[in-house]
Amino acid sequence: MRDLDGAPDDNRRLGRIVATSLLGLLVFCFATGNEWWPFSSFALFSEVRGPEQTSWSLYVVDSDGEASAVVLDSLPESHWGSHHVLPTLANASHHEQVAAASAWVEAAGYDLDTVEQVRVVRNVSAVPTDLQAPVEQISQTVTLEIDFP
Repeated sequence: MRDLDGAPDDNRRLGRIVATSLLGLLVFCFATGNEWWPFSSFALFSEVRGPEQTSWSLYVVDSDGEASAVVLDSLPESHWGSHHVLPTLANASHHEQVAAASAWVEAAGYDLDTVEQVRVVRNVSAVPTDLQAPVEQISQTVTLEIDFP
């Protein structure tokens, strides 16, 4: 039997079952707090901002003892995402630490022969509630020092 639009009843019934199932799954995910794609609030792709924000930076110390910051955002595309590696670098072997630091330092344009040490620094800043207010740095801690031979 067909309805007024000429579509078979089976197709309409199937459409209702699919739509009802999707809506039911959406409500279930909301009620239980599950994050199943595509029924998520995209928590995997956003950061919840607390009163403090942690960032990581890399400093090169030359033979004169002068430290200069490596701007990770200016590195070539092959080094994008380096800021995700910095927090875990302390757990790597010394060989892996030197290899990673050497790659970043060379990509930033430093001469490895003049590099004495590379420092990984953890920066903690207060997150302002007013968008016009400046970011206040709370602490800066050297978490890793990689000596170059």
